[in-house]
Amino acid sequence: MFPFALESFLGLIKALLATYDVVTLPVYVVFQKPWLLWMRKRARYAEPAIEGDPTSPYRRVKNMRFQMLEGVKTVDELARKAIRIYSHRPALGTRPVLSCSEKRQSCGKVFKQLTLGDYEWLTYEEVDRRIDLTVRSLRSIGVEPRQCLAILAETRAEWFITAQACFRANIKLVTLYATLSNEGIVSAVNETELTHLVTSEELLPRVLGIVESMPSLTHIVYMENAHTKFSVPAVQGIEVIPFRSLEGRQTDYDADLVPPTPDDVAMIMYTSGSTSAPKGVVATHTNLMATAKAFACLCKTYGVTMAGEDRYVAYLPLAHVFELSAEMVMFAIGTRMGYSSPLTLTDKSPAIAPGCRGDATTLKPTTVICVPLVADRVRKAISEAAASRGPFFSAFFDYAVTYKNFWLERGFDTPLLNRILFDKTRLALGGNTRLVVSGSAPLSSHTHKYMRACLGCHVIQGYGLTETTSAATVMEPEDKSTGRVGVPLTGVYVRLVDWTEGRYSTSDKPNPRGEIVLGGDCVAQGYFKNETLTREMFREEGGIRWFYTGDVGEIFPDGTLKIIDRKKDLVKLQHGEYVALGKGRIRAESVSAGGQRVRVCKAAQESILEYAVSSGLQKNEVPLKVKLCAEEWMPDTGLVTPTLKGSAGPSHHLYPLDQPALISIGRAEQQCLPLFLRVVHVVVFFVEMCACTHT
Repeated sequence: MFPFALESFLGLIKALLATYDVVTLPVYVVFQKPWLLWMRKRARYAEPAIEGDPTSPYRRVKNMRFQMLEGVKTVDELARKAIRIYSHRPALGTRPVLSCSEKRQSCGKVFKQLTLGDYEWLTYEEVDRRIDLTVRSLRSIGVEPRQCLAILAETRAEWFITAQACFRANIKLVTLYATLSNEGIVSAVNETELTHLVTSEELLPRVLGIVESMPSLTHIVYMENAHTKFSVPAVQGIEVIPFRSLEGRQTDYDADLVPPTPDDVAMIMYTSGSTSAPKGVVATHTNLMATAKAFACLCKTYGVTMAGEDRYVAYLPLAHVFELSAEMVMFAIGTRMGYSSPLTLTDKSPAIAPGCRGDATTLKPTTVICVPLVADRVRKAISEAAASRGPFFSAFFDYAVTYKNFWLERGFDTPLLNRILFDKTRLALGGNTRLVVSGSAPLSSHTHKYMRACLGCHVIQGYGLTETTSAATVMEPEDKSTGRVGVPLTGVYVRLVDWTEGRYSTSDKPNPRGEIVLGGDCVAQGYFKNETLTREMFREEGGIRWFYTGDVGEIFPDGTLKIIDRKKDLVKLQHGEYVALGKGRIRAESVSAGGQRVRVCKAAQESILEYAVSSGLQKNEVPLKVKLCAEEWMPDTGLVTPTLKGSAGPSHHLYPLDQPALISIGRAEQQCLPLFLRVVHVVVFFVEMCACTHT
């Protein structure tokens, strides 16, 4: 009886909406002018340098310029110019910790829950003084120009200030993920022969535990926590300095600055080391400025202005050039940045005490950068809030999401539903969000559409790598597709080269396919102390520096790019057949199955033993069992972190790709629509074709 009542309720809702559509469609056509989107959707966003040659580089059709960045050649110049323009504006914000409590979870782990105050802000002028103070402090403890200094810490205002101090003093900044393994930290420190390391109070015990393996280290500076009391143990031969104490040392120190040149090394960015030892990617000021200019043009495209009305929530790892580049640009264009963390981002985040507002709710950001895992958490929080109001509301809400996406893709909005329903879901990220950018991994079609409907803003995907200082491609405002990563950013070249072993060719029909090669000033100088790999992956061709990504892509007629495979995922099975694991991964990540996707492989015993022998594993180190954990992958739970992605090994079995569960969301959504909307779909498509034919 209950399912019948639910179906009857949904049927009534669909009938009412269909009637509403019939009555209001002519009005919406007049006032919302959907034909403008129809015409723009059929435009070309990028085109090859040589028309008709799919092997030639693609560049975006509309190259923009951001006047504020014209003539700026180094990151330090960029920061100084911003400080001159916006001296009295709020720049960096941090929430003070009012209280801290502990909560024990069912698995036995203990979580800290924080009660936080409102954001407290440093102006641009105050940030400038802090940068100058940090420069003198670092010089006072022996850090010289063009010497390396590493930061191993979570994202916070002191991280950004220290980085800017390095850029100002021409110190090479070495970035290390807070989630790096001990072996990865030791490898990076020894490879760069570091003498000075900046870390956080949380990570200091880890660093001190492995300090004997890093003989070059002489100074460790740690950023304190206001809500904890920490006593630093004495370490022979190493000076351990609190960050606040460091700033007090510069009183009588007068350092002569050596300003950086565009060709000076700005950063050595160490990768996460998920499948091998972390590699250091060397980037100059020219590389970082190329990305900054591309990101600034992106902000201009989506209406992020220099007026000072925009806010940015900073919570992703600053050790990743994606977040660092974003913060550099936000600082440059006068957007105030509020610092956060994945554990305090929303009202439902695990480190937020009951009754305390999350960082996004407090800050009300207009621009949010995320990774698919965070996007899935936001979607899950909205979905659970709808489900908590009962099955009828949950069913109505799910249909409303499908209904709104149907009209958004055709150039219409749904103001009535927005007022009744979606204005409340926008509050998940504060209520003022205008732009959400997802990167680092494919965003599932379901999550993409769900976020777009519920947040009522642009939700776009981008593509980039550490080796290209995060610049590559991003979606245009008119692009309503999912699963694609957009068109080249300003100043970036994209081309495809044949991959014979994977059977991908630029002559493939209907669209060219092949390995993605990225070119431009954003391409880094290479890998630190690894000339062999640098020569293999980085090349100078036709006066342009190129990076061979190892990703396989497909370019559509409008110039948009789609990632379809990965060269390194080609595995040869025992009977000689090649299997592309990347296809299975990409397909699995597109399935709307809630939570993180899990890929299960069945490996032969002899393959495990062969791997164990070749890797030098002892008998007690060979894995015998695999346990799937229900807890989130976070440091606080003691589990592997999201940064340490699972690597694909030899496999004999993958989920078959023709399972019913893998049917695309788009088709399922079409089947959920009432007959009237399916007819409207056909009519709108016909009108689109007519409109474009006459333009």
